Amino acid sequence: MRTIEFIVPPDAAGMAFGDVMRKFLGMSRSGTIHAKYMEDGIMLDGVRTRTNVAVLPGQVLCVALGDTADDVESCSVKPEDGPIDIVYEDEDIVVVDKQAGIATYPCGHGASHTLGNYLMGYYRRIGEVVNLHPVHRLDRTTSGLMVFVKNAHAQHVLQHRMHTDGFIREYVAFCEGIFPEKSGVIEASIAKISNMPARWGVVDGPEAKPALTRYEVVGVYGRISEVKLRLETGRTHQIRVHCAHIGCPLVGDAIYGNRSDSIDRPALHSAHLELVHPLHDKLLT
Repeated sequence: MRTIEFIVPPDAAGMAFGDVMRKFLGMSRSGTIHAKYMEDGIMLDGVRTRTNVAVLPGQVLCVALGDTADDVESCSVKPEDGPIDIVYEDEDIVVVDKQAGIATYPCGHGASHTLGNYLMGYYRRIGEVVNLHPVHRLDRTTSGLMVFVKNAHAQHVLQHRMHTDGFIREYVAFCEGIFPEKSGVIEASIAKISNMPARWGVVDGPEAKPALTRYEVVGVYGRISEVKLRLETGRTHQIRVHCAHIGCPLVGDAIYGNRSDSIDRPALHSAHLELVHPLHDKLLT
C-alpha cells in the first residue's frame, strides 16, 4: 500500500486533517474517504486519527493512497502475457511505448489483449501488487508514449493537469499535402458524426466540444508533410479530424483520408511527454 508523509506548514494551522489532504496534497473527496476507512489510512504523528481533527504546524500527516490488496483482487483487468516496452517506472507511475494495433485498456468487463492486460501480467510475474489506472488513452492504431499510474490519487492529480503545462503531449505525424503555415493552431469543435465506422468530425452545433491542436511543420517531402502536434484538448480522433479538416489527412488514415501502400494505419506517433510528477512535483521528460 502506497503512503505519503506531509509536514503541516504554518499556513495550515488549525485546519482539519481532511481539508489539508485536499488543499495541500490534492486528494479527491473519494480518495479521502477511501483512506479514512483503511486500516491506519490517516495518521497524525504516528497515531490513527479522524479527518475533522485540527492540525498544528510541524505535525506529520501520513495518508494511505490505496490501492489495497483487496482493491487489486477485485480489479476486472485480467493479467495476460503480451508485448510491453516500459521506458520509465517508479512506485507511482509507469510510461510505456505502446505498439500500434493494441488497444489501451479494456472497455468492458472481461475484455482482453489490451496494453492494460499486458501490464497487469507483467506485475503478476514480478510479484508487485498493482491496480493500474490509465491517465489518458491512445487510439488502437496509434503508437508511442502513454502513462499509467499505480494508485487512484496519482490518477486524480494527473488527470486534473491534462492540457496544462503540467502534462504536455506531443505527437509526430506524416500528412498528405502542405500545411498553410510552418506553424499554427487548428481550432475547430468536434462531435461524433457516425457509428459504423465510429467517426468524428468538425461540427458547428451544441453537441460539438471545443478542440485545439498546435502544429509545427518539421519537414516536407514532395506532397508529404512531417508535422509535430501538441494537444491542448483531448477529443477522440482530434489530430486525425483536425488534419483532415484543413485538407492534410494523415498518411494511411482510411477513415479520414486515403489508404496507403506504405503504411497500414494512420501515421501518428506519441513522441514526447512532459509531466509534473503527481507526488513529488518533479518535472519528468
